[in-house]
Amino acid sequence: MLTTIDVILDVFFLIDFLSCFFTAYVGDRGDIVASMYLIAKRFILRLGFVADVLTAVRSVRARSA
Repeated sequence: MLTTIDVILDVFFLIDFLSCFFTAYVGDRGDIVASMYLIAKRFILRLGFVADVLTAVRSVRARSA
């Protein structure tokens, strides 16, 4: 059974995860990259994406046990 704190944390992490796909960044040449494709590509190819996915999977598996 999910507690209120569990639901709040899940929503917070979901918002954090999704915001990574929409947050512009400063490119190698100092320019601001706002292309959703390039932002998503950069996020997926970095360690942060792997860590977020592994955390989400672990959280789902812990609840189903």
